[in-house]
Amino acid sequence: MNLQENYINAWKGKVGGMTGFTYWFNTQCPMGVNLHMTPHEAADRIRYLNRQGFVALSVDPDGTWGLEGPVYYMMGQLFGDPAADPDELIEEYCNGVYGRASTAMKRFFALLHERLTAILPIAPEDILADARNTKVPRNIDTATMYLRMYPPDVLTQLESLIKEAESIAHTEQNRGWIRLSQDYFDFLNLLTRMMRIHRKWQNNPSE
Repeated sequence: MNLQENYINAWKGKVGGMTGFTYWFNTQCPMGVNLHMTPHEAADRIRYLNRQGFVALSVDPDGTWGLEGPVYYMMGQLFGDPAADPDELIEEYCNGVYGRASTAMKRFFALLHERLTAILPIAPEDILADARNTKVPRNIDTATMYLRMYPPDVLTQLESLIKEAESIAHTEQNRGWIRLSQDYFDFLNLLTRMMRIHRKWQNNPSE
């Protein structure tokens, strides 16, 4: 069912449990192939839905596991134990998936989360995260979003962290998971740099 409050109130107490769907991670919305939610934003919403009687949540249509794998894992665990600590779950995921490269990858994801909340904050009561999907501020289109989230210095830091993780990883499985994040980062990096060059050309076509 829809996660809007009026839908929830209409069904609350009338059924044994509810399931819902959300567009939090919808790459077809303005956020595109990008980071969509931070761990604590998702955790707050999962706990809210749990209090309302939700037992499952569909996060279709697709996702960006290389950028949001830790958040997906955390969400799944929180549905089983809403009282679990999101930070501990992220640590558990990174230790299990990245091994010795865990610290570098945690820093990689933390920087992504920091940039998202700095550029596109969402209010606690915005359960649907509409501010990042259907109600993005009019002065922020997808290109502007990427340019603000990923200035050159941030891209350099992210690239450095990925390379550090690659150099530390000690199993092929660990390296494979890092490559997945590398693929998504390469997309963000190349797309953002291309848009920056295009904006520069728009401002001075004679160059």
